[in-house]
Amino acid sequence: MAAFKRTLVERQPKLEGSATEAREAKYWSRLRGAFSCDFASPVVACAFAPGEVRRADGAPGARLAVAAGLNVHVVTLARDASGSKRNVGKFKEVAQSVAWRPDGRLIAAGDAGGTLHLIDAKSGATLRRLAGGHEPRSACRGACWLEGGSLAAAGGDGSVVLWDASTGAAVRKVTKAHADSCAAVASFQGT
Repeated sequence: MAAFKRTLVERQPKLEGSATEAREAKYWSRLRGAFSCDFASPVVACAFAPGEVRRADGAPGARLAVAAGLNVHVVTLARDASGSKRNVGKFKEVAQSVAWRPDGRLIAAGDAGGTLHLIDAKSGATLRRLAGGHEPRSACRGACWLEGGSLAAAGGDGSVVLWDASTGAAVRKVTKAHADSCAAVASFQGT
């Protein structure tokens, strides 16, 4: 993973501005992150799990899936500024996208080789690999779950592929969905 380098954040010099800008800058400078995670590689994508979860101690929290380098992590956050991180997937190609199934049990994660991995969120086991929908070496840059358990995946080749998650079959492919690359897909779920 020599291609990834840690980035140092440097303080920028103060800019001259209006009194309103100064008040806004003062407000934002007081805010601090409630929880911090260190990832060895840059974070490429993240997605919050649906609904609220309870930690082992009963505290309410939220789960966040994070694609960073060759790994997919699940970060559990709590309102009291504590949290934990665990690795649920390790790929041969760099992770590019993550999406939670609406029930929060599965994570779909795309990689730079164009494969979409279905991961059990609790155990971290890869249940299925959906490959061959995009052109070879074309990244799976976006994924989302659709009603009925299907998945849509956006590819670096400009295509969108609809997958049946239960069988692993590509149901439909829209080529040239975008002139160069599709970076994201989304679905509206609800009434």
